[in-house]
Amino acid sequence: EYMGEPTSFMTLRFVLVVAALCLCASLTVADKTPIVYWSQGPQIIRLDVRLKSFQMDSINITRRHLKLRGSAEPGDNYSLDIDFLRPVNHTASNYTVTPNHVYFIIPKVRDEPCWRRLTWSKHAHSWLKVDFVNLDVEGCTHAKNGWRERYSQTAEEEQEDPFETAVRDLRAKAKKRKGKSREHKKEL
Repeated sequence: EYMGEPTSFMTLRFVLVVAALCLCASLTVADKTPIVYWSQGPQIIRLDVRLKSFQMDSINITRRHLKLRGSAEPGDNYSLDIDFLRPVNHTASNYTVTPNHVYFIIPKVRDEPCWRRLTWSKHAHSWLKVDFVNLDVEGCTHAKNGWRERYSQTAEEEQEDPFETAVRDLRAKAKKRKGKSREHKKEL
């Protein structure tokens, strides 16, 4: 026996050391998220994923998601998982891989005003930056104004004439009264 420390304390210490080693061995290093610059117009979304010496493993684009996996120069693994704010036309999407970038051109499902954000999540992502150089401000403004005009025309067409509404309400009240008077006569 070891002199100075009780046996039960040594056993406890040994168990804690083994548990710590097992925990460290089971942990894997998480993939890093690359910096992504995004811009848009009324019809498309542009993404620029910036990585040095990027080796792509997989890219998957669906109506609501973009998933990218790969590795870069210092041997780091990278993954990108974006849940789009609205559906995109994934079948017409394309991308280009260069040594330092992955460029995406992703068409929107319909011509619409520019999105306030790229992702479904409302919180800001540190890895997501706006690409002000490629942002189509004029196209976004034009699409927003066109949408407002169409919306206001639709709203005006859907509004009823106040006179017609009053007549309809009076007729409904008259029907109610007639029904009540018939019930009253039956009771007598």
